[in-house]
Amino acid sequence: MLLALVAVVVAPAADAKTFNVDWREQKVTGGRTVSFRITRVVITPTSWSVKLSIRNGTRGALKVTTPPLLTTPIPTLSVSRKEQYRGETALVDDDHRVAHDPPPSQLPRSIAKGATWSGTISGTGKMRHGRYVVGLGWFEPLDPAAGGSGFYWITDHSVRY
Repeated sequence: MLLALVAVVVAPAADAKTFNVDWREQKVTGGRTVSFRITRVVITPTSWSVKLSIRNGTRGALKVTTPPLLTTPIPTLSVSRKEQYRGETALVDDDHRVAHDPPPSQLPRSIAKGATWSGTISGTGKMRHGRYVVGLGWFEPLDPAAGGSGFYWITDHSVRY
């Protein structure tokens, strides 16, 4: 949170944008829902941050991990090494370019059955003007009924910077 505030203060006011949103989306896996809620997106010329929560409605823990090698969780971004970006979380522009993955420590390693994780994630780098969506996580439900298959979630909503 402090990082996001510092980024907004340092950036010229005309180029920083704060989007207060109420995006509520779900992913069904194994007949159960994982709920995602984003309440704020901040974009400056050199950084971004997203305030969000994830509720695990599956029958087991939800592991946040690195996507399998040689997969493409975000269009045009291939996972080429196993230590690459745990969760593959990013702000993604309309050209499907990843805008600066945050450090992996910003995401939980897992979310317990029935639990909700809340936090603010952020990244730095040059932000182009355009439309952005949030690409969030590589989740592996540890629920036997889900078949052990992982999924990547990308918002249906977007903001224009």
